Amino acid sequence: MSINGTPHKACPRCGQSDHLQATVCQRCGHQFRSQFDVPQQTQVFPPLPPPTFPPQMLTPSPGYLPPGYYQAPPGTHSVGVAVLLSLVLTGAGQFFNRQTGKGCMFLFGGVGVVVFSLILSFFTFGLALLLIPAWWIWALVDAALIGSKINRGVPVGPWDFS
Repeated sequence: MSINGTPHKACPRCGQSDHLQATVCQRCGHQFRSQFDVPQQTQVFPPLPPPTFPPQMLTPSPGYLPPGYYQAPPGTHSVGVAVLLSLVLTGAGQFFNRQTGKGCMFLFGGVGVVVFSLILSFFTFGLALLLIPAWWIWALVDAALIGSKINRGVPVGPWDFS
């Protein structure tokens, strides 16, 4: 609080205005607990710079593909070749679609399904042999769907399914 341009303090008991250095109120005799100094010139800090990583810089630039992703120009990838390769050898369509990990899964998993089905068929009267065409059809459908995605120009990850 300031009166006539000089800083003052008010007595909490009677409201009388006194100088900042006063220890006792002149009107009621109240003893002030502390003395105040004349305020110093405050330091003004410059404004903070803008953040170095604005949110728009965190989005990938156009044309960027994460490692392992594949994108072909639209209309240049053959879905028929992917399906034919998958007909000949389970997983070959995935290799053609540049999904090598998934191609290995279908190829070696197919061998495992055949062995497992042959062993299990003794206990299920041959019903387990239905796992073999189911695995093969899954590989065919996956090769066709992923091949059509690539043919449309959509980026495909190494483990994308349909």
